[in-house]
Formats: sequence, C-alpha cells, structure tokens
Amino acid sequence: MSEHITRNILLCGMTGSGKSTSLRNLPLEKTIYINTEAKFLPFKGTSRLKQSIKLIDPDEMLGGMDWIEEQDDVEYVVIDSFSMLMDMWYMKHLAHADARKTQQLWG
Repeated sequence: MSEHITRNILLCGMTGSGKSTSLRNLPLEKTIYINTEAKFLPFKGTSRLKQSIKLIDPDEMLGGMDWIEEQDDVEYVVIDSFSMLMDMWYMKHLAHADARKTQQLWG
C-alpha cells in the first residue's frame, strides 16, 4: 500500500525576483501550471508541462482541482499567482456587493 504525501510550497517575493523562473526546476511533465495572470513563463521548455491552464473565471478553480486530484501522473500544481486568483474572486463576488453581505460572501 503506497502512502500519498502532500507537501505545500509557497513562493513569495518581489516582482521580477525569479519565482516563476524557479518552476523550470520542477519535473514539468508532472506539473500543471494554472496561469491567472495571462503571462508567459520566462524560460524555455514550457511545452513539456503536463498542462498549462489559463484561468479566467475564479469559480472554475474548485472543479478544476477536483479534476486534477483524479490525474495519477500529476505531482505538482502551480497557481501563478494566488494573489491574482483572490483579486479575481474579489472583483467577481465582492467588489459590487452590498457591504452588509461581504462577511457572509467571504464565508
């Protein structure tokens, strides 16, 4: 019986400090890249990615993660960037919401 070990890694840094470039060190064939910023990765070989997904609607994220969990050959999932994903969600659901309902919406 094999044991599945999950590890989470969060890369933080200033713009241009090399966060996205560091992805080239992952086994790209086992990596799904979720692009929320509509940017190009700054290194060669990105065609080796298992899949590159341009996320436009933040509500697709949860269903997409369910699908990713079913993929036996995926070991890494990169969300670039999580802050943009949250900005997208905020703009879609909270930016124009009644201020009395925002706490409920965040829940």
